[in-house]
Amino acid sequence: MSSINSNIISVNCGREISREEYLAKLKSELAELFERREYMLTYEKSTLLAAYTKWIGSFKYEEFSLQVTIKRQQRKAQIIQAKINRNEPIVIEAVEQQLNEEFAEYERLLQEQLEQIKAATDYLESPVLSDEDAKELKQIYRILVKRLHPDWNPDLTQQERDLFVRVQAAYKTANLQELMNILLMIDAKEPAALQNTDIEEEIAQYEKSIADMKERIEKLEFTFPFTMREMLVDEEQLKRQQEEIQANISKLREDEKKWMAYVAAMSMSRSGIGEA
Repeated sequence: MSSINSNIISVNCGREISREEYLAKLKSELAELFERREYMLTYEKSTLLAAYTKWIGSFKYEEFSLQVTIKRQQRKAQIIQAKINRNEPIVIEAVEQQLNEEFAEYERLLQEQLEQIKAATDYLESPVLSDEDAKELKQIYRILVKRLHPDWNPDLTQQERDLFVRVQAAYKTANLQELMNILLMIDAKEPAALQNTDIEEEIAQYEKSIADMKERIEKLEFTFPFTMREMLVDEEQLKRQQEEIQANISKLREDEKKWMAYVAAMSMSRSGIGEA
């Protein structure tokens, strides 16, 4: 909490500072919170998703693939049994065609997961910036956010808004050179101060913005993939998660063998077998 008295502010630690100094402190805090949220959404989210997809998603893909195979065999058994009950010839090619149509969406999902795993692997194996370059990347990004972020600068031109889209894309891909080029393209001046003649009102606006931004960040922390952050950096947790999925995969493989054997036996039964 802070109290406003004339031109002096008493901050939490009991130290008294001028309203102008306090406002500058609020602006700096909000800038840091903006940077934190943008970092989470633009860079960290992609990194966590890629790590989760590579180290957990590959096992999840195999698990899902086996579940689809078993479901398909179960459905195949239903179709064959229905034909047997009706004393109809069993044309395996026709059954498979029907299954292909019914399971098209499952196949699309499997292909999508494969593409995600490949993209995650490519992302994680892409060149990594040095610590020095990574620090410079964040510094330049912070400057550009302050100058081009629509929330900070509501009067941006369309060209400037398009430029900010480029900034986000460059930051997401850790393209330091692109950020440096964009920085050279814009005016080196700080963004204009808020058009507010009442400094107390301006302080209140910044305090509210800070509270709102903290709430947004807190909500992000409880959403996927940020909830996976601890597990992905903890080798023991990651190993346990992988082992749990692998145990289920082993069980699914046994179920797959049983269903395939069952369907094969049905297909070779004497009840109305036919060939294409």
